[in-house]
Amino acid sequence: MLSQLSVKAKLLLLLLLALVGMLIISGLGMMTERETLLNERQNKVRNIVETSIGILSYYEAEVKAGRMSLPAAQNAAKNAISAMRYDGNAL
Repeated sequence: MLSQLSVKAKLLLLLLLALVGMLIISGLGMMTERETLLNERQNKVRNIVETSIGILSYYEAEVKAGRMSLPAAQNAAKNAISAMRYDGNAL
């Protein structure tokens, strides 16, 4: 079959196959990049949640120890959590 094609057709076929290969490789790269970005975002959210839990635990201990009133601790915890910044972006 290929022997019946002209040189021009063979070159165009080769070019087309190379283009298809590059598109496949680019698609796989984009899928990998998307997965990486999603994993990074999940890790950031997990870290924010864990940090928030730590802040809440601290203020809960302050209330239980009698060093802060519940409303003051709630307000302080709310302010601390809302002030958290990761990569310059607010949660």
